[in-house]
Amino acid sequence: MTSDPFYLPFQKSPRTLPEFPVEIYEEIILYLRPLRIGSESRSIFRRRIRDLCNLSLVCRFLWTVTRPIIFENLFFIPTPDQNLDSGRFLAVLPMSVKAREQSVPQTVMTLVRRCVFQRREQDQLAPFTSANLKHFANSYGKTLTKMTHLTTIVLRQVLLTSELFENIADCPRLTALTIEYCESQCEQLVIHQFTSRFQAKLEFFRLLVVLPYRSPRLYTSLRRDQINAFSPLVHTISSLSTDSGDIVDFVINSKITPPLESVELLTVLISPRVVEFLQNLPSLTSLTMDGLYQLSPFSLQDFPTLRRLIFPHRFSHCLIGSHGLSHLSFVGNTSMTYLRSFAESPWSSIEHYNPISNLSIPLSFAFHLASSEEQAKLTSVTKLTISSSNSSTDIFKNREDIRTIKKFLSKVAPPSLTELCFVNITFDGRPRERDLIRFFTTRKLFPELERLSFLDTAQGDEFQWKKDTDSDEWKWIIPGEY
Repeated sequence: MTSDPFYLPFQKSPRTLPEFPVEIYEEIILYLRPLRIGSESRSIFRRRIRDLCNLSLVCRFLWTVTRPIIFENLFFIPTPDQNLDSGRFLAVLPMSVKAREQSVPQTVMTLVRRCVFQRREQDQLAPFTSANLKHFANSYGKTLTKMTHLTTIVLRQVLLTSELFENIADCPRLTALTIEYCESQCEQLVIHQFTSRFQAKLEFFRLLVVLPYRSPRLYTSLRRDQINAFSPLVHTISSLSTDSGDIVDFVINSKITPPLESVELLTVLISPRVVEFLQNLPSLTSLTMDGLYQLSPFSLQDFPTLRRLIFPHRFSHCLIGSHGLSHLSFVGNTSMTYLRSFAESPWSSIEHYNPISNLSIPLSFAFHLASSEEQAKLTSVTKLTISSSNSSTDIFKNREDIRTIKKFLSKVAPPSLTELCFVNITFDGRPRERDLIRFFTTRKLFPELERLSFLDTAQGDEFQWKKDTDSDEWKWIIPGEY
């Protein structure tokens, strides 16, 4: 058994393993393989990787097949200790292998698809010196060009250096770049030279600069001229995510219509000028806005290709017109003022939500729809999420709230519902709550329901039930299982 931390041990045995059809191996690996980053909890992601590692120990064939999945992600994390001054950093592989090595074996390098440079969460406010962060970025930046299949780079709270930019630009297969809350000592011209070399390669670009833990709120990690130096990247990409109004203003002023299919604007002021820019994107299919919105009509008829929309529900009354959405999420905090506006909007009518298949609404909207006299169902919805704007809202203490939830689901939820999720709504397993679980899983009401979830975003808790497709019995999913 090898002692190299980057290699898994092989099982050495004279026995011959029984032959199984390749399709069986394919199904097992497909079941274990982690989903897209961020689509499931970290505990489930780690469990999947751990199970793949265990599977890889069976034989050399499975080791060969699973190795590209196990080493798909690589994390470089600086540690604020005495090792930092000597240029030694922490390299973390997703299988929880850690090494204080200055280099990663080439056999691992060729398997990496996604590389992350980030500071540990507990060190976000730690006083790293520029010299140390520069040494970190330059030392491991050199490894990027050795990752011959690298497609995604994520930079979180690290120092952007000219050497790091140079190495990123030399990655031949790179299509996605994320920069979150990073600082840079590079001048605008240096960044512009980098973007001009990289512009034709990129498909996805994410730039977050508004520091959430600083005061005043609009303190940014990069200067305005540095932010604008990244703007030309937007001209050729298909997906943009940013909290910088400067990026949006630059693209609008350039008079160039980028081929954007997905746009995510976080904390950006949505003015009529921005709306007009979005309307002129011929291929826009996904739009996320959670910032301030200037109160003017936002006509969905002007977005014929839009299929996915995430929108502040305090401005839901501004959304007008017919639509072709398949995914709609209302996000943010509510108040009685905005709830009264919602009651007068088209979204107070259940029929207006068709043909949406994936719907997320606040608890207050659900209560309002339950009290309406309209006799209609969400005929197309297969996944329904009900969320509370206040963390850990306990509706189960109030019998009237429970009756309202039951009324809403009985009245509105269609028989085709397959997934039901409650976010920031407390679940403690009390008898009253267990009765509600039995109500949710009643085959008569929701014959197609397969998954029921209670998620607490603040505490990270999750309670999930899943229906066994063979026995039709419901079982509780242990946190971290899948």
